[in-house]
Amino acid sequence: MGHDIECSKPGVDHKSLMIELGCEDLNAPDWCERYEEYREQAYVAQLRRSAGNPLNVVIYKALGVMDDETYAGCSGTDAEHDFSLSQIDTAIELVDTFNMEGAELPEGHEARRVIDILNDAFGTSVIDCSSQTGNTEPERRFLRKVRDYMVANNLPTIAIQFG
Repeated sequence: MGHDIECSKPGVDHKSLMIELGCEDLNAPDWCERYEEYREQAYVAQLRRSAGNPLNVVIYKALGVMDDETYAGCSGTDAEHDFSLSQIDTAIELVDTFNMEGAELPEGHEARRVIDILNDAFGTSVIDCSSQTGNTEPERRFLRKVRDYMVANNLPTIAIQFG
């Protein structure tokens, strides 16, 4: 469970690239190097937030897609949206205004319910639902990479997928 936010480089055929680089052989001794090469060639930026981290909403709110079509509680819906450079710039500004210090998942949140079941089953706190630090630097880094790529490649829009 978690949120995988990805901005692929336009025109990349992910399946073909993985085959070309030999990433389908998970037992290859150099698989990690091959996969890193794949990521370098395929993605502009990637962001991962666990289902139990209350900061998983930050990127959705900043990009204006905190809705049922895109956000499914413990993960994204695999929706893909195109964003303009001005939307990315606005998102960067918005992330800087969010104060997420000490944020926690609300009671009743789908991910919170699953985590509570796991914690009860193990009799201990297996997963912490607080953000600890409120650090939104991963979101800033993701958005800056997207912005820099758009500017460098003179792109009017770019697609971001919310998985």
